[in-house]
Amino acid sequence: MSLAVSARWLRFSILLIWLVSGVSSIRAQSFPRPGETWDSKPLGVFALGRWQRVRLTSEGKGKGTLILDPNRAAWDGFSPAWRSTRMAEVRLPIRFQAVKAVNRSSATPQTTAPRLYDLLPEGKRSLAASGIGPRLRLVTATLPTGPQRLLEWDAERITRVVALERSPRSVVALPETDRFAFKSTFLGRTWGRTALVSISGSLKDRTGRLVLDGNAMIPDPFGDPSISTMMAPIPQEVTLAERKGLPSTVMARVFTLEGAKPPMSLVLERGGAAARLVLQDTSGKATGFLTLEPDRRAATPLFSSEWRLVEIVGARETITPTEEEYSLRFLPDGRIVGRAGVNRIAGFFGVAEDHLVFSPLVSTRAAALNPTVESAFLTALSKVRSFRSEGEELRLLLAGEVGAIVLKRVPLPSR
Repeated sequence: MSLAVSARWLRFSILLIWLVSGVSSIRAQSFPRPGETWDSKPLGVFALGRWQRVRLTSEGKGKGTLILDPNRAAWDGFSPAWRSTRMAEVRLPIRFQAVKAVNRSSATPQTTAPRLYDLLPEGKRSLAASGIGPRLRLVTATLPTGPQRLLEWDAERITRVVALERSPRSVVALPETDRFAFKSTFLGRTWGRTALVSISGSLKDRTGRLVLDGNAMIPDPFGDPSISTMMAPIPQEVTLAERKGLPSTVMARVFTLEGAKPPMSLVLERGGAAARLVLQDTSGKATGFLTLEPDRRAATPLFSSEWRLVEIVGARETITPTEEEYSLRFLPDGRIVGRAGVNRIAGFFGVAEDHLVFSPLVSTRAAALNPTVESAFLTALSKVRSFRSEGEELRLLLAGEVGAIVLKRVPLPSR
């Protein structure tokens, strides 16, 4: 009998240790890992007060350091080079306070596993005394293609959103497309009446559309702005003139935006989704820099649902699926996941307005029950070049032939 009791106690002790270790690991994961760093890079005329650069470092156990740097940056036309003007930076000890789940605006798609942290000063010096807003919040995604942002709060209102880069930086080679579309974060009052800057166009045609949006905007808790006024911004049609003769070490393409007012240049990093807008004076000298992020607003209908295959329309035949599941789900961080019969598929997608392209998709290797449909589905996905959404139907249009992948909306389960 005593052996039975001892065995029960042993099992109970093992279970208790497992639960405690599980809770501890969850708590440890609720804060950024030690050594993680976020960097605004040079802010130029978009600086936070007198601070030209903001960095944030995690030291583990919910503690970190906020570094405010007043030194300015030099600009060679394609990459900012940090140049110290021998002004002392300010280091503020802070702690990360995880923010409980908040509801996003119904007009804004859900991001994948975003994490929010309020940055609370540890010492006697307050954030406001340092010349920035009284409250700061970090928005960070677990995936490298997700948003990394610093939100500045004034009372209960977000007044500024700063795009950050996380280090060490994980480079994700998103599929390249002829079309491009980028936008700024919410600028607040840092550049006159302009609250949002967006640019889109075609690298092949060397044409673009620049929009300086002065609408009053109300960012949601994640920093995504929603338009609250009905002013129609007037787009500027620009021509992209590429700068030649750059050093081979420059991992960027630089374009002068002819016709833009004020004068600007666009810097597109090679093999990635990052871009920068460079403001210039009439002599061509750089006066400010602005980090841009992919503009996926036109693709918002893709994110709200799972899409099930109805048929694949080709030039010679139409293929309809069997009782197996063929589906796609688009995630706002640039990933795509789905099913091709018994196999799961995953990869990345690039989108600019209605132009869409997929990276080579990876798939599990289970034996297909209907290999003809699976092969046709995967082959058609590799040929997608644009999309059209009409109500409950999504059509992925194929390149090089008359055809499309037709899918039907399946609502996601409510959370």
